[in-house]
Amino acid sequence: MTAPRILVVDDEPNIRDLLITSLRFAGFQVRAVANGAQTISAVLEEEPDLIVLDVMLPDMNGFSVTKRLLDPSGILNPGVIIDDDPTAHMQNLKTPVSIEPEADRCVECGSIFRRR
Repeated sequence: MTAPRILVVDDEPNIRDLLITSLRFAGFQVRAVANGAQTISAVLEEEPDLIVLDVMLPDMNGFSVTKRLLDPSGILNPGVIIDDDPTAHMQNLKTPVSIEPEADRCVECGSIFRRR
């Protein structure tokens, strides 16, 4: 079985290197990039199992990167829901895949997604 592939996105070299070293030590395959444009290219080249994405990047923020990856044609607007059901925003949510308790706690505060 091959190790899960993780894409690390951070423009700060020290943080990026720390994440790379820690994740490789834990047995993951790691690729790292430094900005939003590189993130989109990397995902299109080889879809990772997980993305650790910094919010503050030099060319676009992490939320914009996530939107471009999830909605490349720009036709969705997930920020607006018009519905009589007050729980509509909670339907069809994807739950993140559990890795390990320690890793799960680490990514709870970050921006991650997993494509199926």
